[in-house]
Amino acid sequence: MMTFSSCPPKQPCDTSFKAIYLGDVHEDQYIDRFEFILGSENAGSLTGTTFGGKGDALAGHIVDINVTRDVNRDGSFEGEQFWNAATDTFSTNPPVKVPVRGTNIVKEVSTFNYDGTSMYTAKVTYTDGTTGDVRVTVIQDDLGRTFMVPNENGTSGGLLPQPIQSITLGCPIRDCDNDYHWCPADPHEPVPCFAAGVRLMTAKGQRPVEKLSVGDLVETADNGLQPVRWIGTRRLDAIDLAAAPKLRPVRIAKGALGAGLPRRDLLVSPQHRMLVRSDVAQKMFGASEVLVAARHLIGLEGVSVADDVTEITYVHILFDRHEIVFAEGAQSESLFTGAEALEAVGQAARAEILALFPELADGAAAQGARPFLTGRQGRALAVQHGGIALQ
Repeated sequence: MMTFSSCPPKQPCDTSFKAIYLGDVHEDQYIDRFEFILGSENAGSLTGTTFGGKGDALAGHIVDINVTRDVNRDGSFEGEQFWNAATDTFSTNPPVKVPVRGTNIVKEVSTFNYDGTSMYTAKVTYTDGTTGDVRVTVIQDDLGRTFMVPNENGTSGGLLPQPIQSITLGCPIRDCDNDYHWCPADPHEPVPCFAAGVRLMTAKGQRPVEKLSVGDLVETADNGLQPVRWIGTRRLDAIDLAAAPKLRPVRIAKGALGAGLPRRDLLVSPQHRMLVRSDVAQKMFGASEVLVAARHLIGLEGVSVADDVTEITYVHILFDRHEIVFAEGAQSESLFTGAEALEAVGQAARAEILALFPELADGAAAQGARPFLTGRQGRALAVQHGGIALQ
């Protein structure tokens, strides 16, 4: 099991946590090879790599990591950059066994210079032979010693249920800008949701999302009328928004998506995905319909951060599956029960959702209604669209 220590409000974070030592990799698989490039630019080199296996189960590689130097005391790991030679360091207990390259010698190492971080999709195999699809965070030192650590808010998804035999890393999700926080995540972690006041098409016509109840029928693009299974809300006041400006809503102005959509101004959280349908998407990504986070559309005419909003209530709406719904006429997503969203909604909400969908607690992968674009892909699509309608 991998957990973070708790971090009392306004108090220094405990800088110790559990991790799994994955192994020592060749320099071609150093995820941050070039210090003059911000981020872990070579994270994809670990895609497809399997760590552990029969006779060498990762369950036997658990170590305690202790941060021994935090150069700027900001609660995060930072590696050397071309403008800053300072490097954060950490130690492990017990020491890990590392081969001396070019020899048959294996030595024990307990001190490390942090270098880079990346989050991956992954397939985990447990010692009883069962498997799960999870998201994991990996850190490396400057010599390629690789560790699997808790995700930023202290959870580890499908890693928790039972001892791990092996793990195969999939595609990188993000490289964390060369930064790894050992403090629990911001309690206001972004999560996809609508702002109160947004109207969804339902069996009874357009209704404000905050007025919906569990069991109400909402119109979906793929499956007709579907009953709401769960609704969650989160209110943020001016103090919250000032402390976490990343949570300010994105305003999609009336008609900004083309064809008169949305039919009136639409406010969503920055992470909330909007459907984009076009020949441009087909040419760029092989799918005519894709989902793009609202914040990645900022810069298009009529799409901007709603800086004038001083307080807001966000509403999450969940169905039996990820759905495309009609918000002010524009097609957008319902709550997606992927690992990051479940981590972000908070412990109480997560418990409610897992009670409704227990398979998610067992590492079952949620299926998106449409392909998700990364930030880079979404911004590139927005640029290519220019004045072309998005829906």
